Amino acid sequence: MTLNFEERLLKQAQLETLLPVRRASQAELADVEIDGDFRRLGIRDGLEVSIYDLVLNAPFRRKVVSDAGLTMVFLTNAAGASLIRPCAGNAAEIRLDYDARTAIMIYSDRDLGGQYDVPANTRFSGVEIRATDAFLRRLDVIETFRNARDSHPLTLATNKAIWIGRFPITSTIEALVSHLMTSGLGQKRDDLSMEARSLDLLTASISVMREPLFCQKTKFLRDTNALLKAKTILLHNLDKAWTIHDLARQVGLSEKRLKEGFRQQFGLPVYSFLQKSRMEEARAILAQKDSTVTEVALAVGYANPSRFSQLFLRQYGMTPSVFKLQGHTAR
Repeated sequence: MTLNFEERLLKQAQLETLLPVRRASQAELADVEIDGDFRRLGIRDGLEVSIYDLVLNAPFRRKVVSDAGLTMVFLTNAAGASLIRPCAGNAAEIRLDYDARTAIMIYSDRDLGGQYDVPANTRFSGVEIRATDAFLRRLDVIETFRNARDSHPLTLATNKAIWIGRFPITSTIEALVSHLMTSGLGQKRDDLSMEARSLDLLTASISVMREPLFCQKTKFLRDTNALLKAKTILLHNLDKAWTIHDLARQVGLSEKRLKEGFRQQFGLPVYSFLQKSRMEEARAILAQKDSTVTEVALAVGYANPSRFSQLFLRQYGMTPSVFKLQGHTAR
């Protein structure tokens, strides 16, 4: 297993800029089966960016603590979820399911504790920006996040200590994330470009926060939570025989809005996404458990093992029986 890990200040960062010691940093990853690259860069005092492209070869379930302030997460590949709660007080825990086609903002004026829950054989990549309260105050935007509540259009979940917002990644934000991934993980360092693109990404995200109804995907902002709920329901119930009608009714959308919005949000029609997810789950079960092909087919919603084998062959180029005999590891 090879994990390339780097933490440093940008070359042009002021001498008084500090990169705070993270309580879940390199040591947190040392004994985990992870391949890939992780860069954590100090941009300015109170502002840092993390860029990562990782493959988690074993389940990753770790408790973490993060400092008070704002965290913005832009995932390009992901699976699993986090459980988030304040370290002090009795505010309720919030579950946050990862999604690779939306951006997440988490704000709290308290330190937060939580737990990652990422399945084995997951590629986990993206960009995170963290800003302290002091940095947000200098930008005169802290009240924007402190005042965000249920009524804010981007709100995904909230309680008395935590606000979590989610919004579709616009083309501008997607280009900035792509640039940071390429520059941050490449061999050639360009610290000026890293600083500029990090600040551009922060600015673009704050603009969406301030004027959510004017971002590029306004039409789907209103349905984002329902579409994410639909995705989560499918992933947690792969063995169920779903219809568009049943799923739309569960999440409170019309069938047309569900079908159009799902394709726009996740890049696949509902049934194509369901079939792909079933095959991925089946492959993971075959690689890790001593189950028969029939048992696996039933576990992912196929009563007919022959039909299941045909779809598996179409997606992976081999039947589930051959895959199991060859001892492949799901990727």
